[in-house]
Amino acid sequence: MDDVALTVGTAQSRKTRFTEFAVRRPFTLFAAYALIGALALVALSWQHSRNIRESTALKAAEAYSEAVSSMRAYYSRHVVPAAQKAGATVTQDAVRPDTSIPFPATLTIELANQLRAEGNAFSFNFYSDAPFPGRRNRALDSFEQAALTAIMSGETKKFVRYETHNGQQSVRVGVPVIMGETCASCHNAHPDSPRRDWKAGDVRGVQQITLPLPDVGASFIPDLRESAIYVGIFTLVGIVLIRLLLRELQLRIEQTRDLARATEVKNVELAAAKAEADQANKAQGELIANVGHELRTPLNSIIGFSEILMDERLGPLGAAQYRDFADEIHAGGEQLLGIVNSILYMSQLESGRAEMLQEPVSLETVLQDCIAIHESAATEKMLAVRRDFEDGLPNVMFDRRGLATICRALCSNAVKFSKPGGRVSVTAGRLEDGCVAVRFEDSGIGIPADMLEEVRKPFRQADGGRARRYEGMGLGLALANSIAKLHACTIDIRSVESEGTTVTLLIPESRTVAAPAPRLRVVAA
Repeated sequence: MDDVALTVGTAQSRKTRFTEFAVRRPFTLFAAYALIGALALVALSWQHSRNIRESTALKAAEAYSEAVSSMRAYYSRHVVPAAQKAGATVTQDAVRPDTSIPFPATLTIELANQLRAEGNAFSFNFYSDAPFPGRRNRALDSFEQAALTAIMSGETKKFVRYETHNGQQSVRVGVPVIMGETCASCHNAHPDSPRRDWKAGDVRGVQQITLPLPDVGASFIPDLRESAIYVGIFTLVGIVLIRLLLRELQLRIEQTRDLARATEVKNVELAAAKAEADQANKAQGELIANVGHELRTPLNSIIGFSEILMDERLGPLGAAQYRDFADEIHAGGEQLLGIVNSILYMSQLESGRAEMLQEPVSLETVLQDCIAIHESAATEKMLAVRRDFEDGLPNVMFDRRGLATICRALCSNAVKFSKPGGRVSVTAGRLEDGCVAVRFEDSGIGIPADMLEEVRKPFRQADGGRARRYEGMGLGLALANSIAKLHACTIDIRSVESEGTTVTLLIPESRTVAAPAPRLRVVAA
């Protein structure tokens, strides 16, 4: 208790010293406030100017790149064919006879060399991983090498860096050069071409644009001057706030001095109350652990009242949209309740608290009910559902809810992941070793080989990520797998991506029964 009182007293003392300082030195406090605000404003303005400089330069570089590409495309489509019809030849040689014209790429390179020779700040270049013999010794800098590697490998469609180039801070942009029909035929026919299998759409190389960035100071100072009005407003608001703060501080100091002793006593009492509250919070931990169960009560109310609205038991709703809203509320409540129940069930399974009631269960009845539940979803997707159950299919010793959960999860996945107009097959029968095999086969999207084990884990889906095409939390197969293990059963998954998946529940012969057996209770260990 003494330690708590000392801590409270220390905090109160620090607060009192700060308050007294603010009253005695208000202008010092305001100066610090104004300085911090001014520095923050300068930093924000500088960052804003820098962002504008970089984004403007990038857009300009992209515009230059598009212009160069358009020039080369026009040259390839119109100038080259016309020159060839007139008897001219197309070559990549730097020194050409009077009857020849350069390749489009050669023209691009020579134009870039001319710009560099004239000392133009803007420059561009063209390079490839398959150059003509005369250009194979050309040295590429680090940016060019990185851009060439990234673009030719398909890693990116645009390679951008901001770096110092030839002593100037510049933006450098690399984009792929795509071959057209004319380019491909001309390159394939040239005797010095590094490849003879070019086709339209191939990436010939990288077109690079280098553009110096404007001086940030040139725009920063004018912008800062234009912001002076905001600085003035900021300062005025600060003065008003300081004045209000001083008045409030003076009142608080007077009240604090009069009530200091009473406050210390109250703080001690509050510290004791806090200790008791901490003890109570510790006791509440067990209650918080069961909060999932408490979610069911409001959800049941939501579902129940939405059903009353849907049935209009207390009279007409009025607007037709109200019934649609009630349907949406009911469907959302049912969906959320199902998710809560699934999570709680999974939690019980993983903690070993799930009680499995063992009794003879008709496997065929469970499968028929499962197919009936998903029949409307299959019809909506125009799926052909085939069922084939062996005559005299035996009963199995199983937890009825657990077996239904397994079959519904596997059937739901088969229907959900099947393509519209596809097929779903549910078969059941004995194997040679006496086991009962229940197969759910679909013609859906399949599962990648590296995800076959992952999909057995909770909250894992083969089609994951925010942009996945299929809804769900990834609990169905995990629940099925956990329940199957508790009954000494196995779930086998075989899948070919884009062709379909076959999931088989294997029930050992020891769990098959020909007649009713004693009811047993087992708890997951």
